[in-house]
Amino acid sequence: MQLAPIPFDDGERLAELTGLGVTGAPADEQLDRIAAAAVQCFGVPICLINVVDRDKVVIKSGAGLDVSHMRREVSFCGHTILGEGSFVVADTRTDERFADNPLVTGPPHVGFYAGYPIAGPSGHRIGTFCIIDHQPRSPGDADLMMLRVLAEAAQNRIAEISRTRRLDSAELLAAATNAAGIGLWKWDVPADVLTWDDKMYAIYGIRAADFSGAYEAWAAGLHPDDAEEARLETQRALDGVKAYDTQFRVVWPGGGIHWIQAKATVTRDEMGNPVSMMGLNWDITAEKEIEAKVGAAAARDAQAALMETVEVAISELPIVLYSTGWVAGDGSERWLLGNAGSLLGVSKTDFEQGDDLLANVVSTDRGKIELEMAEARSKGRGSISQQFRVLGRDGTERWCQHVAKLNHANHTQSGALLDIDTAKRLSEKLNESEKMEALGRLAGAIAHDFNNILGVISNSATLARDAAGAAGIQVDIDRILAAAKRAGSTTRQLLTISRPPTGSQSTDINQCVVGMQEFLSTAVGAAVELNVQTSDEKVIARIDPTELDRVIMNLAVNARDAMPGGGKLGLVVSRGNGRPERPGPTARLTVSDTGTGMSPDTVRRIFEPFFTTKDAGRGVGLGLATCSAIVTAAGGSIDCTSAEGAGTTFTVDLPLLELGDTDDDEEGGGNAIVRFVEQPDRSAGQQQKRFAVGGRSILIVEDDADLRATTQRLLEREGFVVAAVGTIAAARGALPTLDADLVISDIQLPDGDGMDFLRELKAAHPDLPVVISTGVPTLEAASRAVNDGACEFLIKPVAAADLISVARAAVVKGRRLKLQSKYLAGKTEGREFLVDLSATEEAFNSALSTVRMHFQPIVNSCDSSVFGYEALLRCDQPRFANPLRLVEAAEMLGRVEDLGLSVRSAIAEALPARSSPAHAIFVNLHPSEVRADLLGIATEPLLPFAENIVLEITERAALDSDRRLEDDLNRLRDCGYRIAIDDLGEGYSGLATLVRVHPEFAKIDKSLITDIDRTPLKQDIVSAIIGMLQEHDIRVVAEGVETPAQRAILRELECDLLQGFLFAKPGPPFVNPRTVFVD
Repeated sequence: MQLAPIPFDDGERLAELTGLGVTGAPADEQLDRIAAAAVQCFGVPICLINVVDRDKVVIKSGAGLDVSHMRREVSFCGHTILGEGSFVVADTRTDERFADNPLVTGPPHVGFYAGYPIAGPSGHRIGTFCIIDHQPRSPGDADLMMLRVLAEAAQNRIAEISRTRRLDSAELLAAATNAAGIGLWKWDVPADVLTWDDKMYAIYGIRAADFSGAYEAWAAGLHPDDAEEARLETQRALDGVKAYDTQFRVVWPGGGIHWIQAKATVTRDEMGNPVSMMGLNWDITAEKEIEAKVGAAAARDAQAALMETVEVAISELPIVLYSTGWVAGDGSERWLLGNAGSLLGVSKTDFEQGDDLLANVVSTDRGKIELEMAEARSKGRGSISQQFRVLGRDGTERWCQHVAKLNHANHTQSGALLDIDTAKRLSEKLNESEKMEALGRLAGAIAHDFNNILGVISNSATLARDAAGAAGIQVDIDRILAAAKRAGSTTRQLLTISRPPTGSQSTDINQCVVGMQEFLSTAVGAAVELNVQTSDEKVIARIDPTELDRVIMNLAVNARDAMPGGGKLGLVVSRGNGRPERPGPTARLTVSDTGTGMSPDTVRRIFEPFFTTKDAGRGVGLGLATCSAIVTAAGGSIDCTSAEGAGTTFTVDLPLLELGDTDDDEEGGGNAIVRFVEQPDRSAGQQQKRFAVGGRSILIVEDDADLRATTQRLLEREGFVVAAVGTIAAARGALPTLDADLVISDIQLPDGDGMDFLRELKAAHPDLPVVISTGVPTLEAASRAVNDGACEFLIKPVAAADLISVARAAVVKGRRLKLQSKYLAGKTEGREFLVDLSATEEAFNSALSTVRMHFQPIVNSCDSSVFGYEALLRCDQPRFANPLRLVEAAEMLGRVEDLGLSVRSAIAEALPARSSPAHAIFVNLHPSEVRADLLGIATEPLLPFAENIVLEITERAALDSDRRLEDDLNRLRDCGYRIAIDDLGEGYSGLATLVRVHPEFAKIDKSLITDIDRTPLKQDIVSAIIGMLQEHDIRVVAEGVETPAQRAILRELECDLLQGFLFAKPGPPFVNPRTVFVD
């Protein structure tokens, strides 16, 4: 079966279909008549008019088939929309594309299909017109012509349906303002450009072409008697003296005077300067004339007509218009327009019968607005504007804007009430956001400089402590380090307030509180009785447990401080019901104390940053602000109830998660690669033994000179070669000569952004590890750093142990990447078994767990006594039956060190079984592993046996070309190791390597030993090599000795040591060991 394919422009086609709005339109009689006519015309049982949606064909009219839709992928119509003309299947049962189609083999049993596409205004084929028969048919040209005509008729009708339905909310608003005779305008004040809609030109009696758009062009049309006041009203609005709400007359160019009512609002920039005015004008000439000439009765008739028009216009808008007398029952006319029931909870009938329009205003607002209204009436003000909250029938509060015009002559007022709840709450959030943004900028600036200072204190104290001999000095320095850590915690609290964390995970509140109990007991002291009550139910919330711990600890410490003479502190975990404005089940934590309590004014400010009730020096006012920021970021709320002398209760409500709502994938924030390193520094007694790292180079880019110097000293003390600079420009200059293995860079630098420098480094040096550090951490910055290639993201101040640990790990990672790149660059052909990288790594990991060692003896040439053994790699992974393939995989994956460690561990496990410690053990070593920081550290498996170990450098790769090799070799010899060159004459084991390494042993490759008894040239070459090496105290091992004749020649040539199958094949460790092999 051939499924209907999806055209390449289907997204655009679907967009047009959605825009037409016909998919969900009700049945249409005209479409039904067209379908019925087709059935009669063609004599078929079925005719369908469809639109083709994303996954289904929606039937808009169907004659002979009572279904609403069918699957698009099996439909014939899905094929029809692919072409511009008719799509015909004369006999579906013999057509291999459709013979097994479910619409053919099952209902409606399509035997014949002919369809024609229906296009939208943009030309995209949005649907089809089709006829269906149960039997095969062969339509003629006339039939296809008629099919097209009917399809075009259906297409025209669908377009007409779309036009009818596409009047959106903007058009409704335009229709409303047009119906009410309202013109819309905007004035760009600095540019002096007035923009009018069409209604404005009609109101002023001018053509758009005759209006320049300047303010003076508008003022020129003002009536001479009103011009000065109209200008003053505009200036007062721009100066912020009063709102723009005025009336004036204009003189039309062709004669005639018209009254205009004008209202507007002024938008200002951050400096308070006016940027624009936006407002409404409408012609009130008729009202003025009615008032002047016709009298009150005629005016009411005109007003009624206007009200009827306005009521239609505002029926879908959140606005209520009204008129009433000042005194209830005074006989004044009362009328109400708009949906007052939903906005104010008062029906039109109830209001006209005397009910108070503002009866449901929140009680705390009602007194204020009644006082403002009374004051406006007593002082003769012409208008009043108020904002207040109204309590809805469902118990929720909504903000309303009330604007009224006061008529002091007859003690009446007319006004409008507008639902501004959404705008009000957005404005409050915006104001809070702007305040927190400003605080965040301040906090960031403080934190950046302060954390740099703390880094200097911490680093200097660490260096001094490690150098100090007296225990008393060490204690004092430990206090300095502890103080630096506490100060760092304060800066992180400051940053949390302005940028609360966005990552979260599922946390069991019961477990969190129980886990904190012991710490809380210590924190609050013996004078405070701590009572913890957990819930019998699971209470799980979406919040980081570390952040919740901070909330609990801050609340507990505040409670302790409120009970200087002791008291009771209670923590209760339960399930709550949330707030009225945010109902629903919550995970609730209640923290109560019996302390001094607080006044209502204090409670209102308790969560403000830097607000504190404590004495100077006892707090900075960040604890509760941090709690509020953390809880709010988690989607929860925190409330405080207190009374002076009666204690305080904090209630924390977090969104409750049921057991099925947790997501293991989100645990830990879902971004494990971003590590915020905040571990405490190790004490002096916990310092690990330091080993040199073979001169590995690190470049530090840090603008603070003191922090730069102390960080450099810390890393140099660990054996790194460190260059430290203060700018990006200096870093660019240092990189070519330093050949850095790691770059540690700050973000805020004098001549640029550290994140931009990170991207620059990774583009030029993809394998170079880069660590980003900052004193102003954010999750956004951490994510950017990791996405741009940083291997770590550190928060200042960084503990010395963490800095060193990260540096070591990053350097090792960089070496792995360099080895992998070097391998791939040199292996461009063959090695098909390594092409699948993921499969190779999976097999490699499996092989590491099965690594085992075989040993082959190396004997003295003179008497065949055993001198030592060569350890040879084996594993049980079939893919690497040949051990060389495993080494090649390690090179490609950058896992040489992992393989080497597994091999050396397996050798070390076998060595204690040896009967004689005098035997040497030859261990093959990849050139990249010739490093003292690898083989000379305390955890190296072979270090205890170093006196018996011969490190056999293989020929697989070139050794480092710099001076670090000689330093590493000297330190390895100091540990007791001896060095050998493997396969002299092969690969990279040439004379240059021999000279640089100057080994204790050199192994002649098997290629020179094979047939040596029958090849004089080989005898001469080997003789020359042996003589040369022995002259420099280098013992010679001949590999691949397989025959007595080869042994005899090598004895004649005075070769020191022999190895090969003649003596023994490689086997398990020291099974049936022999000390002498009989000739």
